[in-house]
Amino acid sequence: MRREFSRDDGDPAWLELNKVPLRDRKGQVVGTLSTAEDVTDKERLEARLRQSQKMEAVGTLAGGLAHDFNNILTTIINSTEMALLDLHENSQAAADLRRVLAASRRGAGIVRQILTFSRPSRENFREADIAGPVMEATGLLAATLPGNIRLETDIQVVTAMCRADPNQIHQVVMNLCANAYQALRRTGGVIRVVLCKVRLTDEEGLPLDLPAGRYLRLCVADDGPGIAPEIIDNIFDPFFTTRKDDGGTGLGLAVVQGIVRNHNGRVAVSSTPGKGAVFSIYLPCSETGDEAREADDPAAVPGSERVLFVEDDASLLETVPRVLAKLGYRVAAESGADGALATLARADGGAEGFDVVVTDFDMPGKNGFDLARALAALAPALPVVVGSGRFRDVRGADRPPNVREILLKPYDGAALHAAIRRALGEGGGESCRTSWS
Repeated sequence: MRREFSRDDGDPAWLELNKVPLRDRKGQVVGTLSTAEDVTDKERLEARLRQSQKMEAVGTLAGGLAHDFNNILTTIINSTEMALLDLHENSQAAADLRRVLAASRRGAGIVRQILTFSRPSRENFREADIAGPVMEATGLLAATLPGNIRLETDIQVVTAMCRADPNQIHQVVMNLCANAYQALRRTGGVIRVVLCKVRLTDEEGLPLDLPAGRYLRLCVADDGPGIAPEIIDNIFDPFFTTRKDDGGTGLGLAVVQGIVRNHNGRVAVSSTPGKGAVFSIYLPCSETGDEAREADDPAAVPGSERVLFVEDDASLLETVPRVLAKLGYRVAAESGADGALATLARADGGAEGFDVVVTDFDMPGKNGFDLARALAALAPALPVVVGSGRFRDVRGADRPPNVREILLKPYDGAALHAAIRRALGEGGGESCRTSWS
């Protein structure tokens, strides 16, 4: 049998106990032989395997639901924006529709969180100094905290370079600090954020499942009531929350773990009831690397180009071309790749009669990448924007070079407009990047 106990330093450990009878020459039991083996590392490995299998199952379910759910949300968001244009800003109907829009965007946010912890993206990874997003996140939080909660930030490094997505690091800090705020909101206290460099030995890295080496350690600590021992093993489970009555979704810490693991890092948590909790993030450290140039905002440029919009969902085929027309574009819409290619063949100047193609990825018959390859043969310079609710599936496919943008659903008019401007080479950023609405 296996028994859990606490070491002298308070860390949990496991022993596997075995007892066998000792018999004399006559076969009678005259005693027992007892052995105890420290199986702490084995127990931790088994726990990580169970967690990995659980996350994989949830991720598979999330990816399957995301496409259809995001199509529905995209239709709601764009239809609501169009309806608001026809109403007086101060009317009751406009106020009701703004609430619909806000609720739809909250729903889109929940879908993004589910996909973030189950299938986080590495599309925007680069060598970056993460001290910037850490300071930005803590600055935003400090301005919103009540007077009985104090936020302390201690950046102990000149540069904090690692291969990371700065936006995802920002989200990690926001989620951890929000978790600390929830622990302190009734009693008040201190939230402390520390960023430093550490060197892990083989022995220190073993419990974290990390190799020895240099790491950036980001700690978020609070002096609140701490985490109950009976639930500490469950806090990273998706949808596990102790704040159901306060609107908690149970996704905040699951998102943190998903992002950190996608950065080849690990999260450790320690807590003593009544003395607060400490979350420690370990990210592989790099000594050099220049930050990629940030793109200028292309959304301020009005549209006037000719757009071919391709989508198999009837609701989106109805609403999105109207949104594009309101933004100044001249739009032709088709319900599939074959129809789009026929439209291009009939157009004056053929494929060159259009300035950009915006297409869905998941379509029956030819998908968005198949259409892009066909377009490349007709007009190699024609840029393509591909929309999808399942980014990992798109990223894993063989992306044609004329696909300039991948736009995640659900998207609104502003995100679509910005993606088109970037696909047309405006905004000063990279030629191929991912748009997040």
